Amino acid sequence: MGRGGRRLGAFGAALLGLLAPGAAAPAAEPTDETQAAPTMAEMRKRDRFANPARELEAWRSFAQRIFADPASAAALRAETQMRLAIAYFYATSYPEGWSAMEAAMRLVEADRLEGEEWVSELYAYASLLSTDLGQLDRAKRHGETALRLAQGKFGDDSAEAGLAYNSLAYHAFAVGNLAQAKEWMCGAADRARRHLPPTDTMVSSNLISCGVGHYYLDDDDTADVMREAATFAYSHLPPDHPMLALALNSSGGLLLAVGRYAEAEEVIRRELDLSRKLLGDHPDRYSPLSNLARALSMQGKYEEAEAVLREALSVAERMKQGSDPGIPGQALVNIGGLYERMGRDSEALAYYRRGYERLVRDLAPGHSDIGNAGLAMARLLARGGQVDEALALAAAGRANLSSLPETHKSRLGGEIAFAAILARAGRNEEAYEIGRKAAAAMEARLLDLAASRAELVSLSSIMVEGFSEFAYMALRASHPDEAVRAAQLASLSELSLVNSELAARNAARDNGAGALIDRLRAQRSAAGRLRRELARIEAGEAGDAAGISRRLGESDAAVRLLSEEVEREYPDYRRLGRPAPADLAAIRAHLRPDQALILPLNLSDRAVTLAVTHSGIVWRETAGGKSEIAGLVERIRGSVEAFRLSGDPKSAPFDSEAAHGLYRLIFPDGLEQALGTQGEFLFPASGPIASIPPSLLLRKLPAPGVGLAQADWLIRTRAVEIVSDFAAHADRPGAGTGFVGLGSPSLAAPASSPIDFSGLFRGGAVDLQSLRALPSLPFAKDELKSMQAAFGRGRSALITGDDFTESKVRAFDFAPYSVAAFATHGLTGGMMNGLHEPALVFTPPDRASEGDDGLLTATEIAQLSIEVDWVILSACNSGGGLNSSAPTYSGLARAFRLAGARSLLLSHWQVRDDAATRLTTGTVKGAASGLSRAAALRLATLALMADKRVPGGSHPAIWAPFILIGD
Repeated sequence: MGRGGRRLGAFGAALLGLLAPGAAAPAAEPTDETQAAPTMAEMRKRDRFANPARELEAWRSFAQRIFADPASAAALRAETQMRLAIAYFYATSYPEGWSAMEAAMRLVEADRLEGEEWVSELYAYASLLSTDLGQLDRAKRHGETALRLAQGKFGDDSAEAGLAYNSLAYHAFAVGNLAQAKEWMCGAADRARRHLPPTDTMVSSNLISCGVGHYYLDDDDTADVMREAATFAYSHLPPDHPMLALALNSSGGLLLAVGRYAEAEEVIRRELDLSRKLLGDHPDRYSPLSNLARALSMQGKYEEAEAVLREALSVAERMKQGSDPGIPGQALVNIGGLYERMGRDSEALAYYRRGYERLVRDLAPGHSDIGNAGLAMARLLARGGQVDEALALAAAGRANLSSLPETHKSRLGGEIAFAAILARAGRNEEAYEIGRKAAAAMEARLLDLAASRAELVSLSSIMVEGFSEFAYMALRASHPDEAVRAAQLASLSELSLVNSELAARNAARDNGAGALIDRLRAQRSAAGRLRRELARIEAGEAGDAAGISRRLGESDAAVRLLSEEVEREYPDYRRLGRPAPADLAAIRAHLRPDQALILPLNLSDRAVTLAVTHSGIVWRETAGGKSEIAGLVERIRGSVEAFRLSGDPKSAPFDSEAAHGLYRLIFPDGLEQALGTQGEFLFPASGPIASIPPSLLLRKLPAPGVGLAQADWLIRTRAVEIVSDFAAHADRPGAGTGFVGLGSPSLAAPASSPIDFSGLFRGGAVDLQSLRALPSLPFAKDELKSMQAAFGRGRSALITGDDFTESKVRAFDFAPYSVAAFATHGLTGGMMNGLHEPALVFTPPDRASEGDDGLLTATEIAQLSIEVDWVILSACNSGGGLNSSAPTYSGLARAFRLAGARSLLLSHWQVRDDAATRLTTGTVKGAASGLSRAAALRLATLALMADKRVPGGSHPAIWAPFILIGD
């Protein structure tokens, strides 16, 4: 389902076709059915999708018997020729299929069989075969004949008419008329669903193809349509049916679309394994291979992605060319895209050029794939200083994309790319005007998308890069208000969406719709759990896929009904649930005189950061870009991990050069000095450095002999906080004034070796014995007591040891408390088999139940009511994403915000128990004394860094994990 893969079907299924080509599997031995000389009525019941090679052999055998019998009726002979042609079609033997189809049509004409019920089917498949043979005029003519015959005999609302529309859709896709193709294909799917049994494979095939149509038109409801198609297939087809590979393909593509790359990788690998098992090592594996490469690339697994893309290129070169001749060229472009992502620009440009030339050769002039490839090449040419050639290519590419809908992401991306090259050429006002129109369209699309499927918003690279580029254009053209607005949209995160949802939820409570909203939240959560469970089964775990799919369908239907009820009862809910960028004046008014909002842009060829203060806006730029920044961030995290594993600064020194290099890119050419005495820097919750604490940026390299404790870290003079939103929202319900500490679960004795989580799940459920064997946290209870003491005589409570159970926390009333601190193990999604989202560890129960299995996952936390002012998570990796490839702060951070917490103290990596105690208690004490929380964390960090009694305390792995998040 990736943009790079023009085909979706695992077995070469033609997009928008009837699962058209199958694969050439080894021929099976004749079945008992064929040996028993079946009748035509019995042969019609065969599943043409199950095994194309076996079906072809069965029809050959049947046809030989029918044609050898001189008593065979003319109608039987003609229908046999047609069905033999269909068998050739699904076995991808198109010339042989057309010969059989022509013979069938001659018999129909000679014997005047136009009135037979199957004749419209004959012309529909004649159209499909003609499309795959490149005979497009003939394909259109036969498709129209099929529709006329089907409508005349069965009516327009019939399965037969649906098949004719299917053939016309296949032709429309081949000639590039995507909108018409989608309309006809989805119409075919509707007719199949109404008039065929749900177990008929054609229904699932058409539903999946309808989803593909939505995908290529970039429709907002693509994910919903694809999910429904996959759910239908799992619910109604046998678990070993080849059509389920298509369902896996659509599921994997959906997981890619919503940024769940690790899960997508598992599902796509299962799809490839299933296709090999069922159909052998057939050549038509391009789509799943390209999707797998994208899933790997988005996780930073570049070397593996490169190998997969090269295999996909080899497959593309061997594929039978039918309706999609652009695949080989697109395969070359995909390799170029990977090299660009890796920062290997010269190799990327070479592959872009090869792909572009191949696409120009193989596709009709004006094709959108040519436009996308030309713009990609133009972008790299401009980066290398070849601006004139870049402008010519970009202008041509932009023209090629003009056939797409105006709001299509590729077209919007093309407009932004063209404007960006104009800006590089110094044509700033012209670039700004083109970019402004595209940015306005992107903003309308983005914010509407946020209201319906929030998980997609922060994951669209075209949107992030597009808004960053427009912000840069606006800065160069002296439009600071537009630049700040675009920079906010580029920084939109999952936490921004949570803020909007909370504002809408609280307004709904005031309007009496609170209970209805809570029911909708619970139903969405239930659907999400089922979806994740289905993804695990798709990836190969044991489970009842059909049963879960049926429950998921019911849950999704309930979500739709509740959403409609919310729309009727509280029509403003959707509007209020959209994030709204703040204007520059409002941001400046909100900032204290000692604060500065730091907004790094996500550009490919330069590092640009703009900063907003109480008195104005400052921006600077330097050479560099997102690939350089990403590489430095990766080096820093690798340095931290190396120290965490060794604990020895001599064997695992900190990468000071990376920290200093990153500082120079985030604060280019004296930007920090231009900000003067601002003591607190606010960073967005997404963007180039979201996965590390900005406090460890290093202003200058330490002189020889100067230790890390004395180095010039950013935290020396600046407090740091992450802000999840820049706009004001309606007030939330007031929190109490007390403190509650929760943690220190009753587990095993302290462990000195690394924690082994591998056995924590058995058969998809928590293994209580392995949970109990996790090491205890000896400092956790004292840590909570110290924080409690910092609150003086105010109301407080501690829930620790045997009392710290999931069931008790679920039932706990947080309303009287302003601060809730959790001190326990934090698990990340993907840390072990069976856990696909973050979770907190509790004291295990004697026996696991649905309400208490010793783990509280992010999904479960989001359903609780924890409307406190501040949640402190003294747990490892608590700032991470929903899984290993999801955006930062999309896991526990998002969950606690959805539960109602206003601000958070989280960690970016695993935290040593003694250091966590020092940092959290110091921060709480400082905040209780009147300091801002960011200032309190800064002082606690500096104290830890300077304390020689703390082993390794001067290393950022020890002092830098925590970050504050506010709104």
